[in-house]
Amino acid sequence: PSKTSPLTSPGLGIQEGDYVLAINGQKLDEKTSPEMLLVNQVQNTVSLLVKSGKGKAKQVLVKTLGTQVPS
Repeated sequence: PSKTSPLTSPGLGIQEGDYVLAINGQKLDEKTSPEMLLVNQVQNTVSLLVKSGKGKAKQVLVKTLGTQVPS
């Protein structure tokens, strides 16, 4: 069955164009990709630090999927 991204869950307020700054407290940078920090996190709850272009960064909890969402 088709699944939607957990980032679109009600109440998170994450919009297209927002930035993920950290996953489980580990900052993302040129050497650290989201994929690296999500290894072995299938169906776990992870903490994301997310920032919109104009707003303050906020921390949200998201349960990861068991498989990737098709593009």
